[in-house]
Amino acid sequence: MARMYPDHPLGDTKSNAERKVFYALKDTLSNDYIVLHSVPIYRRPNKNGPLLDGEIDFLILHPDKGIVALEVKGGGIEFNGDTGGWASTSFDGTKFKIKNPYEQSKTYCYDLLSDIKNYPTTRRFSYPHGHAVWFPDIDLIGRDLGISPELKGITLGSSDLERVPKAIAQVFKNTLGQSHRKGPGQEGMKALRKFLAPSWKIPINLSRKITDDKESILEATRSQYKVLTLIERFNRAKICGSAGSGKTLLAIEKARRLVETNKKKRVVIVCYNVVLAQFLGQIIPHSNQIDVFHFHGLCMDFCRRASIEIPIPDPQIDQRLFFKNELPDSLLDALSLIDERYDALIVDEGQDFEANWWLPLQEVLKDPDEGIFYIFFDDNQKLYERRNTFPISDPPFSLNENCRNTKQIHKETMKFYRGKIKSKAIGPEGRPPEIVKIKPQSTEQDSVALVVANLLRNEKVDPSDITILTPRKESKSIWNAGDYLSNCPITWQRTEQEIGNNIFCSTIHSFKGLESPVVILTETDAVWGHRKDELFYVATSRANSHLIIVTK
Repeated sequence: MARMYPDHPLGDTKSNAERKVFYALKDTLSNDYIVLHSVPIYRRPNKNGPLLDGEIDFLILHPDKGIVALEVKGGGIEFNGDTGGWASTSFDGTKFKIKNPYEQSKTYCYDLLSDIKNYPTTRRFSYPHGHAVWFPDIDLIGRDLGISPELKGITLGSSDLERVPKAIAQVFKNTLGQSHRKGPGQEGMKALRKFLAPSWKIPINLSRKITDDKESILEATRSQYKVLTLIERFNRAKICGSAGSGKTLLAIEKARRLVETNKKKRVVIVCYNVVLAQFLGQIIPHSNQIDVFHFHGLCMDFCRRASIEIPIPDPQIDQRLFFKNELPDSLLDALSLIDERYDALIVDEGQDFEANWWLPLQEVLKDPDEGIFYIFFDDNQKLYERRNTFPISDPPFSLNENCRNTKQIHKETMKFYRGKIKSKAIGPEGRPPEIVKIKPQSTEQDSVALVVANLLRNEKVDPSDITILTPRKESKSIWNAGDYLSNCPITWQRTEQEIGNNIFCSTIHSFKGLESPVVILTETDAVWGHRKDELFYVATSRANSHLIIVTK
């Protein structure tokens, strides 16, 4: 059986005649032969001329003999000696003009030889060459084709389908003659096959995917805006959604819509995470109508407005009590002294707010009881073990679509989800998460350094698109500010000035509500116990396009 490349007729092979010849060659020639089907030929008649394309129907290779370019023409064949025109007639009687098949096979054969002589891996081999024509639908026995008495020796007909080995051997003999030119040998055959029918794969690098994913994710997020339209008539609402459902962007959009409809309306967005508040402050258009704070920052800001002393935690007392009780109480004290209030309050990360914070929060509204008040929350992100006792009693509106992560990352994230609302990913498919095992005798820093080097050099990812997450705080982490990964310094400060060419590192807790095109989850040995699922849920859901988990 001959070795065929490709191993089956191409899907766009419309010619039934070519299919007949393909299987006749494949099934009856010995495996000494290599047959290439549908070999493209490109040539330029002159330096400034257009690029012309053609095709050799079959190129038959033999290590001892050389190569034959074979042109196949189906249907009934007609040649007009008066005009020199050729035609093919289909079985239904339709006539088509065709090019001179002998000239086609000859021209393409010579064009191919020119390419072979100029290609580095084939030019050192000898390729005796010739050309032939096969009319598999017509019987040529007893037919005089004229033109040249030698023409019949390089022409095959329907009867040759039954005697392929002998017919092809005779064609080689007739077209190449009796000279004993050295054939290409097995190495020459292999080189020519790789040149004409190579197998290769050039994947889309991650940088390109990140760009495409950003557009897809943005479009998917905008589709969530329909929820805001549905609840527009409600002054107060809870909106629940899993990680990646677009809660934060919906909170921003709600604030934008509120001030757009009323140029005098003032809105405050409050979240729990300090870093998220900084990020929101950067992306929300500068306006004296929208303020952004993390909760404790809001408390301190009102103390400054009221010109009262900002409380300082007592080092002798548990600081958690200071942030839970004392600082929120100072917000009430400040509000009792000044009249500054907001028309609308929007809370993000509502699941992380203490029950006793809701009273002072509502007091920042001009109308604490009826003013516009929206709470966005995730019933699974309870890193701070607080009960979701919200001041809005109505059932929450649910966000059932994930628009932040690729489908592959969402699938990984949902392994750790324990909430009630199961979301469906509507973003791009994406790559499967990458699990990197730390090799024996190697350190985690070395393993991550290799990962980062691949991202930067091979995947062309920008350093600012990479975030390293860890469950450990900076003072206890293996990642130190100023250390380098592939010539890029590590920073724990997420500001425009700091990010630049740096690689950002953060605790999982501090990165809640934020996202990054590429997330590398590290120091996973520090995650254990009943909090593991929640931490992994938050960490894995931060990645937009690619998630890398480093583990021992």
